Amino acid sequence: MRVRTTLLAATVAGLVLPASVALAPVSAEPVPTGSVRGTVSDDDDPADPAAPGVQARLYRWDATAADGVGAFVPDADHDPQITGPDGTYAFSAVGTGYYTVRFADTTMTYVPTTWPSANGLMPTSTATDPGTGVVEVPPAVAGTGGDVPSDPAQRTIDVTVLKELSNEGAAPGVTGLRRFGYRLSATPGGWSPDASTLSFTWQWQRVDSLGNARDIPGATGSTYVLTAAEVGNDIRVRATGWRAGYAPQSGYSDATEVKRAYSATGVRLAYRRIHATSRGRVRVTVTPSTAPFS
Repeated sequence: MRVRTTLLAATVAGLVLPASVALAPVSAEPVPTGSVRGTVSDDDDPADPAAPGVQARLYRWDATAADGVGAFVPDADHDPQITGPDGTYAFSAVGTGYYTVRFADTTMTYVPTTWPSANGLMPTSTATDPGTGVVEVPPAVAGTGGDVPSDPAQRTIDVTVLKELSNEGAAPGVTGLRRFGYRLSATPGGWSPDASTLSFTWQWQRVDSLGNARDIPGATGSTYVLTAAEVGNDIRVRATGWRAGYAPQSGYSDATEVKRAYSATGVRLAYRRIHATSRGRVRVTVTPSTAPFS
């Protein structure tokens, strides 16, 4: 049975186990009857599809774990492996049961953790349908004369890992006057890989006096016209970069205050000279701001 999966954007870094966490032992390990092997590939560069330097860790379904609900736990009989130049891994002498593999990046090139399930999360069941990232190693079938077969069952989990995007340069920028009615424009800032090679989605956010940022419904373009709701609050934009073979990543502009629209008032004498016995006159000119709503 061959399982081919691609990690989606839901990959989360929080699943990486700290080095200080002891591996949970697997009780009543069956007699080895097969192997779990496969490849870890990188879709970003077709000329170099392998993903060397990724750590593969075998996990086995334990029905007694998680208060009897069942969970995948590290298989204590197999040490982690670092994938070679060809991006392959292999766990031999694997006992009967259900298995998955966690791939942890050690090169800071890829997302910190990859699970081979369809949603990129650790599998939660023993299902072995395509895309679940779980395989079953069956019990051994006796050979001729009752001997265990010399060619045990092999199960394959192939995984595509995603590289990291980084907003490591300048933060996304916003240009335009921060006043009611004015149009703001967003720029992506500095990225690795370069922003010119990425696609971006945008989300404008309103930030209150307590620092709480909330998405502005429908404000998902690279420009935004400030409304009365933003007056007295701060405004910022979230830029999310996308590229095939990479996990999406977001960067944020600085939050800046939005003020009310303003007017300009000018005062000048109506006459150049005023006689001591005459009343003086002044001219007052009020010019409202021209807010570019369109």
